[in-house]
Amino acid sequence: MRRRDTLAALDQLTAHQVAARAGVRLLLVPSLIRTDGRLTMAYRIENSATGETMRARERGSEAAAHPGPLVGGLVETVERDVSAAAGVVPRLEPLPPVTTASLDALRAYASGVRLSNSGDDAARVMLRRAIALDSTFPAAEAMLAYLAWFDYDQRAAERHATAALRALDGLQPAERLKTMLDAANAREDWPTAIDCAWALIELDPTEANPWHILGQLLYFNRRFSAAVDAYDSARTRTPGSLPVTLLVNRATVVARVGRIQEAVENYEAAFAADPALLRHPYVNHEYGAALVRLGRVADARVAYGARLAGSPADRAGALRSLALLEAHGGRFTRANELLGDAVTGSTAASDTLGATIAHLLRAEVSMTRGDSARALADLATIERYAEAKPLPYEVVTHAVKLLARAEATPRAATLLDRLESQTTAISGTARARLLLARGEVLLARGRVREGRAAVEQALALDPTTEAKESAAFAASAANDPGQAASRYDSLAAGRGIDWDGHVVIELGKYLAGRAWDRAGYPDRARPRYQAFVADWSAAPSDSNLPAVMDARRRLAKPGRGG
Repeated sequence: MRRRDTLAALDQLTAHQVAARAGVRLLLVPSLIRTDGRLTMAYRIENSATGETMRARERGSEAAAHPGPLVGGLVETVERDVSAAAGVVPRLEPLPPVTTASLDALRAYASGVRLSNSGDDAARVMLRRAIALDSTFPAAEAMLAYLAWFDYDQRAAERHATAALRALDGLQPAERLKTMLDAANAREDWPTAIDCAWALIELDPTEANPWHILGQLLYFNRRFSAAVDAYDSARTRTPGSLPVTLLVNRATVVARVGRIQEAVENYEAAFAADPALLRHPYVNHEYGAALVRLGRVADARVAYGARLAGSPADRAGALRSLALLEAHGGRFTRANELLGDAVTGSTAASDTLGATIAHLLRAEVSMTRGDSARALADLATIERYAEAKPLPYEVVTHAVKLLARAEATPRAATLLDRLESQTTAISGTARARLLLARGEVLLARGRVREGRAAVEQALALDPTTEAKESAAFAASAANDPGQAASRYDSLAAGRGIDWDGHVVIELGKYLAGRAWDRAGYPDRARPRYQAFVADWSAAPSDSNLPAVMDARRRLAKPGRGG
């Protein structure tokens, strides 16, 4: 409440505010009066919300008399009166235990929290109202920062995070740490957020939730093994059955460290506890990607199909996942058809992000099929979306990359400028995406040394599949075919559906063969072409893909890779 003197007795107004914050229904107001040689003791019981007196009692005696009997007589009636009053006064939900001088601001904040938990965009309206009522309300600013980050609006996230950090004075240790953590999260300052999570754990090491939060932050910081340990610590501190969020989040990180079977078991335990979770867009896609890595492609198809009966946006998301599955099997024509349906569905549902990802995937599929004109048309739509609202930096980075590869360098440079102006996050992941996009534009402009250096920095910061592909491409552009071949081999070894569902990288073996050819090692190129063709030998698959036709042509040359 930001009271300056916390030891002073509460006045009536402050007492009612404290009761409202704590969800206390009734106030017991005692009094002691000495007048004309008499001592009067009394109390009244008030409805804390309305101020209405529900019960009142008083007893008096000579002032010189011992007050014990008076007190005893009143004590006998208090319990009965409180019980009677409680029977007619409705229960009150306590307000969130966060610091603000304004009760109305706290109520607006509580409403914002409830709306946010139910996925209602009106949450932002209530949180902004809370800040209008109390301009130094750190919890409201921190939550708006988080919601802005979640909506990919990094400049707004930075603005609200800065405001939250300016208002830390006077907060209790736990609230101060939580506010600092939320602000750091919104800025993607993962080391600071992780330090705050550890400090919260030190306040109460037996509580499970801080360990769960620590696991999420370590995952964001790409420290996957440490994230598994944190989730396991949360698990040991959780009584009874494990919450499905813990099972799912743990599945995500154990998959990233290569324990795919264990990840699938965690996912399926979560689905057993909450069958509806199978249709959650992100969880469903990651589960299918894990199944593919176990060779359970048919099961992945069934899992993705479970979302087809959902909302138009859910159906479009399922079609994107199914398209990636088709591309993984070499059926790019079918993938293109599914992505066309996904574009239509997401657009009809006003799902801008879903439509953006569908256009992005279709552009990449089109380029793989040799149709640059179709790809450039899809990328033009993404450029228009990016002008209208912030998009995830990983999505925009991939669009820059595809524009650069399609030789639309001025357009790639313009989109890069927008990406750089909108990305305020300071995480290694964010910096890696900026470097990757910058490197691709530099490579397209013929500035190979600078471009390759930028891409290598991106790879060191965040060694994703996309960064590995760009590093291989940059090595090839720098006339370093041996390095390119090694990088493409690494891509081929980890071939699988993208965990996030944003990219299609399926040609690693073929590109490794080409690189070994250019390096002068046809004996190394040939088995890679053979493996590439064998991956898609099962019918039906596209035999007219440029890469497939070229690999077969090279294999047809006796004794040579190409």
